[in-house]
Amino acid sequence: LAQLYSFISSGINAEYGGLRLKIKDAQPEDSGAYTCTATKGASSSSAGFDLSVERGTTVSFKPSKTAVTCKAKKKCQIKFKLSKEDGEINPKTVKLCKLENGQPTNCSKVGYKKKKKQYTGKIKKPAVSDSGDYVVMVPDGDINALSDPIKVTVV
Repeated sequence: LAQLYSFISSGINAEYGGLRLKIKDAQPEDSGAYTCTATKGASSSSAGFDLSVERGTTVSFKPSKTAVTCKAKKKCQIKFKLSKEDGEINPKTVKLCKLENGQPTNCSKVGYKKKKKQYTGKIKKPAVSDSGDYVVMVPDGDINALSDPIKVTVV
């Protein structure tokens, strides 16, 4: 079963069994049957799935930085702003997630300052192994909107 995510950068990411297809600026006319094939040497693996792209809300993501360096065992913060074209975002539903094999994992809630309209994701007492790409995940109807990755380096 393919898991679909609407990227805040206006694309679709479909993943099945480790295979990945990304369509930038996906439109309803991109709906249809797709096959994703990965080839390495003489072997290959394929997965087929139907993709349905519907017009939905647009979530805008504005990070204060696209790369963050944190010291091990010290507070690590990622600050960003979110807005939604046709509605409000419930701050309690916004999460910061580490990307593992292209999938958001280890998600945690983020803080929100209403006056500044600013969110803060925290990685508590990070270790060097916490380095990697992180995304902000916002529920948007039946799918989750994901930000472009933010590179986190723990030293």
